[in-house]
Amino acid sequence: MINRWLIAFACGWVNLFIFSVFRSSGLVYVKILELFDCSYQQAAYSVSLVGSVASTTGIASGFLTHYFTPRSLIMIGILICSASISLTYWANSIHFVIISVGILQGIGIGFVTCLLPAVLNSHFNRQKSIALGISYAGATLGAFIFPLVIQWMFSTYGFHVTMLILGGVILNAIIGAIWLKIKDNNFEYEQEEHQSPVHQIPMEITRITSAEGSIDCNNEEKSVEFWQQFKHNLIKDYRLLSNFRFFLCSFTYINFIIDFIAFIIILPDVAKDRQILPADAKWLLSIFAITDFAGRLIPGWLSFWKLTSDKCTYIMSILILGLCMLLLVNIESWTNFVLVTLLCGFVTGCQMVLSPVVLADYFGTENTAIAFGMENFICGLLSMFLRPMIIGIKDIHGTYYYLGYILFISTIINIALWIFEIVFRQKTLIVQ
Repeated sequence: MINRWLIAFACGWVNLFIFSVFRSSGLVYVKILELFDCSYQQAAYSVSLVGSVASTTGIASGFLTHYFTPRSLIMIGILICSASISLTYWANSIHFVIISVGILQGIGIGFVTCLLPAVLNSHFNRQKSIALGISYAGATLGAFIFPLVIQWMFSTYGFHVTMLILGGVILNAIIGAIWLKIKDNNFEYEQEEHQSPVHQIPMEITRITSAEGSIDCNNEEKSVEFWQQFKHNLIKDYRLLSNFRFFLCSFTYINFIIDFIAFIIILPDVAKDRQILPADAKWLLSIFAITDFAGRLIPGWLSFWKLTSDKCTYIMSILILGLCMLLLVNIESWTNFVLVTLLCGFVTGCQMVLSPVVLADYFGTENTAIAFGMENFICGLLSMFLRPMIIGIKDIHGTYYYLGYILFISTIINIALWIFEIVFRQKTLIVQ
């Protein structure tokens, strides 16, 4: 039996490399603006589509776990992500970059990120938020290292060669993926790599004298069984859409993803508008990673020591994240940039860890993969169009000023819905 904490660190290793380019989006965004003849909105598409496509891929990866092991799907995602970044070596237009960096990389990341929480939730119960913190801390560690490395590589080798090298670096994630076996809590065994395409339903098959007839009968029975199981899984999974708590968690996740990606994309550009030198601005993404790392580890221990609940930290962090977006477009000095970046990093780390934890608490460990996948799918569909349009506000107004207010208002609406859910639940408990 593989030690469950080894699984957590293996997930962290995968996240370290799979997000190496994504967590340096701000640097890539600025470089694209310099090299290609494009608008701010087009440049934003090339880096922001990653999160949107990854989210929409989540529902596919979640549903495919009915037929394939998460480890197989995670490895496929790593290979797609690596190939997509390497392909950018041949990019000669912004449209090529949008396809390779934005779409293909997003597909690869989507297969990985939606399944890692499902693997961890199968191994952990009480300490799942700590395990998820270790897993997501890998991406944060990468966010501290890779922006500095990538900035140096851009200045030394140029954009195209750097992307080719990074495609090879991402393949290191395969080492961690090898250890990722999901545990079946009902039967206390680990799934084998070659999983049956459908759950076997005991049934008697009528023997036919002809060998060919027997084979045809078996194939027909298996075909009917497959489509019956497929229909059952589809109906069961989509019942989540009518659940108000699922809607609320999804709305929170949408706010989080849009705020988070918008922050790391526009941060270097906003700093540039405030006359902060690029040599200083590049450190902001690494500074962000410091408290992001802490934010991914601390909530699990706070819950474990019963100082606060996961849900309370989850709600408060989304409120502070919206406030950070409002502050970002209003601050001027380098010191204020550092303070806002540190605060935003911490609440981002909290949100990243607690999103799948809250879903697991509401819908159970067995439904985490599909619930998280559907949440990502809904988020991806909406943010695919909203996020580049929001960032494209600068093309119209020449500033990101209105962006901060739009995102802050959306967060306030989100908090109002959470208050409604809490008050309604308390009244229901009193009546009962």
